[in-house]
Amino acid sequence: MVNINRGCPPQTEKQFKSFVLPVGNILTGIQSFNQEDIRQMNTKIISNALLALTLFTPLGVWAAGASNTEESCLATFSVSDQTLTIPCVEVVMGNETVPYSAQLQQVEEGSFALTQVVKLLAAVESECVASYSLETGELGVPCVEEVNPPWKTESQGMRLQALEPSTPKMFVISDRTPMSQLRSIASDEGTSEVSQEDTKKASLGVLKYLQENGLINLPPDTEVDSLESYLNQKGLKLNIVVLKPAGFLILSSDYSHDVIIDFSAQKWEAHFGYLDVFTGRDDRPEIYKNKWKQFIEQGSEGLRHREVRSGDDCAVGEECRRLYTVRWDQSGRKNVNSVDYNSEMPTGPSGIKTPNGRCYAGCVAVATAQIMNYHKYPSYSPISGIRYNWNNDLFDTFDTSLATLLEELNNMGRASCEITGTGIYREDMLGPFKAYGYTIDSNDDLTAKGMYSFAKKHIDQNRPVLLWGQKWTASILGFDISTRGYNHLVVVEGYKKVTGSFDDDHFLYINYGWGGYGDRWWLIDTLADWLWSDRLAKKSLDALIPIFWTGNGSIISYHRQRANTSDDQYPYGIEKDLTTLHPGSPVAFFQWQVTKGSCDRLSIFAKSPNDVKRADITVGSWDSRSSDRLFENVSLPFVIGEGNTGIAFPDAGWYVVSVAFKDAVTQFSSLYAECTSQSPSYQQSVAGKPVLLNGGYKWNGNASIISRLFSHLYGQNGQNFGGEWPFGVFHDVTKVSPSPEKPVVFFQWMASDMCTSLTIDSPDLGYSEKQVKISSKQWSSSSYDTQSGTLPMTLYNSNVGSPWRVIQVAFESPVSKTASVTAKCPGF
Repeated sequence: MVNINRGCPPQTEKQFKSFVLPVGNILTGIQSFNQEDIRQMNTKIISNALLALTLFTPLGVWAAGASNTEESCLATFSVSDQTLTIPCVEVVMGNETVPYSAQLQQVEEGSFALTQVVKLLAAVESECVASYSLETGELGVPCVEEVNPPWKTESQGMRLQALEPSTPKMFVISDRTPMSQLRSIASDEGTSEVSQEDTKKASLGVLKYLQENGLINLPPDTEVDSLESYLNQKGLKLNIVVLKPAGFLILSSDYSHDVIIDFSAQKWEAHFGYLDVFTGRDDRPEIYKNKWKQFIEQGSEGLRHREVRSGDDCAVGEECRRLYTVRWDQSGRKNVNSVDYNSEMPTGPSGIKTPNGRCYAGCVAVATAQIMNYHKYPSYSPISGIRYNWNNDLFDTFDTSLATLLEELNNMGRASCEITGTGIYREDMLGPFKAYGYTIDSNDDLTAKGMYSFAKKHIDQNRPVLLWGQKWTASILGFDISTRGYNHLVVVEGYKKVTGSFDDDHFLYINYGWGGYGDRWWLIDTLADWLWSDRLAKKSLDALIPIFWTGNGSIISYHRQRANTSDDQYPYGIEKDLTTLHPGSPVAFFQWQVTKGSCDRLSIFAKSPNDVKRADITVGSWDSRSSDRLFENVSLPFVIGEGNTGIAFPDAGWYVVSVAFKDAVTQFSSLYAECTSQSPSYQQSVAGKPVLLNGGYKWNGNASIISRLFSHLYGQNGQNFGGEWPFGVFHDVTKVSPSPEKPVVFFQWMASDMCTSLTIDSPDLGYSEKQVKISSKQWSSSSYDTQSGTLPMTLYNSNVGSPWRVIQVAFESPVSKTASVTAKCPGF
C-alpha cells in the first residue's frame, strides 16, 4: 500500500495526526491582543492563533556560519521532538513591524503548526531575527540550529512559505478570519466570514433540511454540543458542528461558499484527511449567500418543529433510489454463528491487528463480493467450484463459502498483505471481474455531474457501482495515513437529488465495507472535490454487469408450410428471427424446430458494432440441460449443425439455443438466427456448462407461441398436421429441473385475435414451489413489467405496438423435481 493507486486500510484504532482549535479554547502561553494592538498593526490578530506553515526549501539548504548567529534570536529545530523554536519573529505589515516569539510543532514532513506565540516587549536587533510578511505570507528564518545528539549540531537557515502563496491564509483567529481577508478588514471593506452565532443557527437549519429529506438518522433529542474550527492544507477554514449524543456537521465558514460540506450520524472523532484537500464551492456566491440566509432563518426557529424521515428511504416522486447491499467487513465476524470474514486468508505479518492474526480480507475483495451478493451471481466459484451460499446472508450469517470467495478474489487480484491492510491494483481486478462472469462499464469523469449521472444510470438498472477513491481512510474514521497515499474501494448503492429554493443538492450513498460503520449519504460536490484533489491517482467508477436476459426468438420451421405467408411478419418466427441486445452483458435465447434438409443448420450473427463479436453459444434438447453442447468464446457469425455439435437432429426435433456475450456490449444492436445452407463453423463443441443469470437463476429452457401466423388454422382438428401440432403455435411446453439454483424459463408470444391472453402453469409442482416472478416486455424493449404470484398466472395482450412479446418466468426457489411449464392460448 505504498502506491497511491493501491491499498485498502481496514477500520482500525490508529490516530490521525490533525490539528484543530475548538472555539474559545485558549492555548497555553498565547498572548491575548487587545484593540490597541490591532490598531497598531492596522489589522486584526487576536488570541487562539494557528499558523500552518510548509517548508519552502528543506532544512539545510543554506549553510550558516557561527558568525551569522546570535544566541538570543537563534532558532532551533529539535530532531527528537520535531519542534521548531523561533525566539524572534518580526511580523511585517507595510512599514510597521511587531516582534513575537513563536514555537511550531511539526505535524507531518515539511508541515508545521504554530503551538505558541508570545508578543515581545521590545524590538530586537539581530542578524538572525525571523520575519513574517502579512503581505506575502512568507516566513524567513535566517538561522536555524538543528539540535541532534550532543556530539553533533548544525547551524543553517531556512525559509517557510504559506500553504497557498497566491492567497495566503496563515492565521486562525478568535472568530477564525482567514489570512486572505486581513487586508480587506484593514481597509474597512468588511468580511464574508460567517459568525459563530450564524454558524450555530445555520447548523440547526441544516439539521432540519437533512432530516426532512431523509439524509440522516438522528434521535429526537439531538442538539448541538460544540463548535470547532479547522484550517485545512489549502488554507480553507471549516466549521465542525459536534452533535449530542452523536453525529456532526461540517459547514463552510464563508457566506460566499456553499453551506454543507459533510455530515454523519456517527461519533465525531476529530480526524480529517479528506478535508485537507477540500477547496470549497464558491462558483455561485449569490446563490450560496441565499442558502446561508435560508438555513439561518430556519435554524432560528429551533428544532422543535421538524419533520423527521428515515435516512434510508426515498419519498414518493423524489429523484432517489437505494439498492441496499450487505454490510460486510475485512476482519472479525458478523455474529456468533458466522465465520470470520478473513477466515480463509493466509496468516498475516507480525504485528497485524486482526483478531485471528490473518490478513485483512481487503476492501477490493469485500466491495466486489458485496456486489456479487446483491446479484446472487455467480452461483459457484470458477476457481474451486465451491457453491456460494448467497441466501445464507438473509439469516444474518456469513459462512465459509463466502469467506472463500474473498480469499479467491484476493488471490486472483494478486493482493499484497501488510500490517495496515490488504491492497489490490484496479488493473489486476479486470481479469477476475471477467472470470466471475461480469463485464465492466467504467467512468473516469469524476466531476459531480459525471459521477451522479453514471451512478444513477446503473442504480436505475439495479446495479450498485464501485468507486475507487483517494485517501478514504483519512476520513472521519481515524486512520494514521496523513503522509501516505492510500486508496479505498467502496460501493455506491444509492443516489438522491434534493431540490431547494435556490439550488439542487445531489447525494450518493456510500457503503464503506466496514460492517456498516461510516456508511452514509455523501454530498457529491464534496466527493468530487476530494477525488479530484490528486490528479495523479487513478480513480474510476466501475459498474459490474452480470449476464442478464435481453430477449428471445423462435425458429418454428417445421410448420412453415402452414403459416400465413402473406402476413407482414412472415418469415419471422418461422425461418428466421432476431432479438435486441442491450448495453451490458446480454444473453439471448432461441427456440429452434429443426426441419431436415431445409433448416437443420442455424446461423447466428449480429448486424452491429465491433464489440458484438465473441460469445458462448449453448445448444441442447428442449427438455433438459444435461446433454447441452457448448461452443466457447466463438466469433460471430457462427453456424450450428450436426457436423460441429455431434447431435443427430431428427426431423421436427425441438432444440434451444443460448448466446451469451463475452465482452460488454456498448450500444443497442440486433442478434439474428436464421436457417441456412452454409456449412457448420469449424469449431467443435464441448460439454455444456450451466447458463447462470443474475439473481441466482439458471436457464432451464424456452418455448414459443407463434399464434398469429397460424390464426387461420385455429379450431381445426390438426390430426393431419403431425404429432408436433399445435406446439409452438397455440401452446408450448418447457421443463424445469432440480438444482441448487432457482430455475428460469422463457417464452416468445406472438399474440393474435385468436390468442389475446396466455396462461402459464406448472401443473406437476406443488403450491409452495409454484411461486414465480413473471417479467414481460415488447420484444425489443429495455424495460419490462413484472408481477409476482403463484402459478397458474394469465397475461393479457395490450394490443399496443408490436404483436411480439417476450416473457421470463423466474421461480422464487429451486424445485424438487423435473416438471413441465406450459403456456397456452384460450381453448388449449
